[in-house]
Amino acid sequence: MGYGLKKARSYLILEERPNLAFKILNDYASKGYSGLCITREYPETLRREYGLKGVQIYWLTDLPVSGERCVRNLLDISLLIESFLNSASNPIILIDGLEYLISREGFDATYHFIQRKRNQVSVHDAILLLSCSPKAIEEEKLALLTRELVRL
Repeated sequence: MGYGLKKARSYLILEERPNLAFKILNDYASKGYSGLCITREYPETLRREYGLKGVQIYWLTDLPVSGERCVRNLLDISLLIESFLNSASNPIILIDGLEYLISREGFDATYHFIQRKRNQVSVHDAILLLSCSPKAIEEEKLALLTRELVRL
């Protein structure tokens, strides 16, 4: 797969658009990993552009859309990830839209959420990918995130 990812680890992918993150998720899902994607992108667009076959996709939005699974906040995402980790084999999780969560929930709440998810991912031998624009986070906050997460 060529990305050097290890199970029980959490990764930060800094990119303007989450192209690499979606490619990694798709590659791992095609190799038998159970994928969960929480994204700011419209799910149908992702399916067309990346495939993401067998990946559960949840749209991170306040706008409920018929036919799409949506999550609104850190609590929704936390419960979803816990349930997924308890039921999936070879789990890989992508959260795209870290800057959106920070703008909605605040940095401190989002940072504590990441710390908790990082621990859960370790216990469940999973992989967590967090995608974010490097321009969207102040240098000090980015330093905290890179202390918790392996930077790709």
